[in-house]
Amino acid sequence: MDVDYAELTNTRRLYLQQAPLEVVIDSLPSNWTTLDGQSKLAHALTCDYQPDVPYQRRVFKHLLSILETNVDVVGEEEEEMQQHEELIARLARTYIKSNGDTIADSSQWSHRIYELPSSSSCKTTLTMRVRSVIGGGFETGGRVWDSALMLGAWIMSNTTSSCNRSMWEGRNVIELGCGTGIVGCILALHAKLASLSFTDCEAKVLVNMRHNVEINLPRVMWKNVYVGALDWCRPKDSPWLGGSDYDVNVPLVLDEEEGSASTRSMPPPPDTIIASDVVYDPTVVASLVDTIVTLLNLPGRRRQRVAYVAAEERNPTTWTVFNNEVQNHNLIIVDKSNEARAALQVQNTFWVSNETQDRVHVLELRLPS
Repeated sequence: MDVDYAELTNTRRLYLQQAPLEVVIDSLPSNWTTLDGQSKLAHALTCDYQPDVPYQRRVFKHLLSILETNVDVVGEEEEEMQQHEELIARLARTYIKSNGDTIADSSQWSHRIYELPSSSSCKTTLTMRVRSVIGGGFETGGRVWDSALMLGAWIMSNTTSSCNRSMWEGRNVIELGCGTGIVGCILALHAKLASLSFTDCEAKVLVNMRHNVEINLPRVMWKNVYVGALDWCRPKDSPWLGGSDYDVNVPLVLDEEEGSASTRSMPPPPDTIIASDVVYDPTVVASLVDTIVTLLNLPGRRRQRVAYVAAEERNPTTWTVFNNEVQNHNLIIVDKSNEARAALQVQNTFWVSNETQDRVHVLELRLPS
């Protein structure tokens, strides 16, 4: 029986998100080893943007090794399964650039592709440029972290009805420690925001994040999108709190040309704060919570302000520090973690291991009444 392209949808999803090799292989339909199945698989794993080269190589080497170690029974004789030339060509391309130079495995840029559900019959494809290494001026901001995917799944589940959309629409949203910008992009594509501000303290992260925003958000949205530096240790230097500290190489508004600070629009005060994978360093947790509280306490609409924070509990000590800081500020906490896990499983859009899902917390934070 021939393979249907629909049977390869999940494999494509996992591959483009660079899920573990064994997860990708387990998702394959049983009849993918036919020549027809191999051809359709090669086509399904084709995209303008690809995972990093070493990952591609591992996947295609493993697929071909499966074919080499399996046999077909033809009459009374066993024959090795035929390997489709497209799979062989895909493996070969991981060793050679178009100009013939060898590709170094240390190549630092690749992409993660996420095919998001849409209200229309068409899917929205989210393409995030990421770094394969940590540091070099990017620190942790060059990767897509699992807590961001959990928060994104929860956000999508809360934009599917007019009742849920009201919690986002018409609001000024700021993302702290935005990294690649994936959470903000998901929100912008699913709700009609008044404005969206992407912030991080690393200049190189902001440049890459701006790239991701520009290739994923329609240009019509750009006039309401702000990009700038916000350092949790010096939050009042940021334009969101009256300061003027932002990288001159990153225009504060996406549709503005490079220019002097005096000609740039200032961002509106935020109503909603979002942040993911921000609870990882105990030495800056207090500054993070102070920044959230400062933003929640801005004049006007104070009672309507809310923060949504997603973080993976990797170190119990760090998580205890975070909880203590939240309690010291008397913030009201509503745990949304179970809702996020349910959304992740129902949508089947993002891949996050079950073990990691259990460690991710999604919290709503508000000031006391």
